[in-house]
Amino acid sequence: MTASSSSSSGKQKYYRSALDAGCGTGLAGRYLRRLVDGPLIGVDVSKNMLDLAGKCTLSAGCGLDDDHEDDHEDDDHDEDDDVDGDKSKDEPLYDGLMPLDLETMTIEQTLRDPGVVARRRRRTEGKDDGDDGDDGGDADDDGGIVEDAFDLIVAADVLVYFGGLERVLSNFARLSSEGSALIFSCERTPDDDDTDDDDASSSSGTGGGGWKLLPSGRFAHSKSYVVRVAKEAGYDRLIGYEEIVPRMENGEEVEGHMFRFVKGGGGGGGG
Repeated sequence: MTASSSSSSGKQKYYRSALDAGCGTGLAGRYLRRLVDGPLIGVDVSKNMLDLAGKCTLSAGCGLDDDHEDDHEDDDHDEDDDVDGDKSKDEPLYDGLMPLDLETMTIEQTLRDPGVVARRRRRTEGKDDGDDGDDGGDADDDGGIVEDAFDLIVAADVLVYFGGLERVLSNFARLSSEGSALIFSCERTPDDDDTDDDDASSSSGTGGGGWKLLPSGRFAHSKSYVVRVAKEAGYDRLIGYEEIVPRMENGEEVEGHMFRFVKGGGGGGGG
């Protein structure tokens, strides 16, 4: 079950563990790191992207101007938001970066990866003096260091490279705890495209309608298709929806939408 917790600095953290699915250069990690008290894992199929994400911190890298963009992010936070000092701003954002397939990756390859566990242990040991006895994680042989599931998964502008979403959303659900949050964006196609037509079937071999291959080489998905597949995967509650413009292409706005789901009956973290 997801739950808010407090870091050793006393700042509120909303999630115990998070997966940045298709993390790219780590841009989303800058925002996620502030919300996650435990391990933040990035996964991408591109080794080059992972190398860039490995250099990303709260104050540098990620393809942004050092510090300048970060200053704007801080406008929405309390004045105490920097109490961790310069050290936290210069630390790598991610506890683990893995070149894995989103449809087949496992907890053993992510949260239970030995490197992730070791890094988490070092961080936890350095914060022992700030432990207030809160129940942010289940006790286990590692003293609560190892999480058994993610309570937040974010996939920012990555599902545009998938036609049918059944396999990837089902795997996200397998990796997630009850009450966890799933947030992702994709390009938008009207609901009247929700048909089992031959074009939809031939574009990926899976069929099912509700998505189509665009001239750009990316895929677009209808709202009703996304909601149906997410529910079948176990994400019972759509708690947020917004039509967005993910990018400009040839001088025109690309139509997209963003979803926020909760798995099961619990409330997904904070945010």
